[in-house]
Amino acid sequence: MYLQGPAGVAGAVKAAQMGRRAILIDKPKFDAGVLPNGLDLFFGGPTGLFSKALRDSAKNTNVAAMRAQSMDSDVIWKQITNQIVSLAMRNAEGQCRTLERYGIDYLQGSAQLLGEDDDANVAALKKFENDLDSPDDGLRSVSVSKDGSDVVVSGTKVLVCTGSKSTRLPGIPFDQSHRVFDSDTINLLGYLPRSVTISGLGIIGIEFANIFNALGVEDVNILVRGDVETSTKKLGMVSLSLYVILLMLD
Repeated sequence: MYLQGPAGVAGAVKAAQMGRRAILIDKPKFDAGVLPNGLDLFFGGPTGLFSKALRDSAKNTNVAAMRAQSMDSDVIWKQITNQIVSLAMRNAEGQCRTLERYGIDYLQGSAQLLGEDDDANVAALKKFENDLDSPDDGLRSVSVSKDGSDVVVSGTKVLVCTGSKSTRLPGIPFDQSHRVFDSDTINLLGYLPRSVTISGLGIIGIEFANIFNALGVEDVNILVRGDVETSTKKLGMVSLSLYVILLMLD
């Protein structure tokens, strides 16, 4: 039993190859990322899937030529996001085919790992104790919630693969403004901006600066805490808590 992510998919496939039954449990990252057919666009993808798809789209989109044809910015951005959706969809569909090939189940929902002494886990252990390879194996259960319904899934092993999450500094109105985003919510951007300010000279910050520069954004700025020399020396370090703040100006 696995919680979804790139590592979760790989772990589930390995379990299936070893003759075990596996199930992936995952809550879609954003409601807007779920298609009418139920497919999660971000399924099986890395935390930075959107930025990678946006980077690929920036390389293959001639924004200057589109503007020369008098196309509006919102039309240009719609074309870019359509390409991103197409790339993400191909990735998600490929992951689903992999699960189908190995007979791995997939359940969408918000998962919570239950304690060993939880009533639901104790009941599951009693129910399946004769099916265990060894009495010492035990069981661990996960409560999965979706649309107000709860279901308990139990297994001998649980692999938790939740990925990373951006660090949000206090005092920054991420949730109250349509102009402020971090690297996890940038996919909610609804237009191609004329100006972008990025806080942080880390790997992710530089990646987004290059992306928006390639998209023809007129004014791309990076805010650096401290001096540039010290900040650039840190680029060889890997951090899962890097954040990107984009201030969009009409």
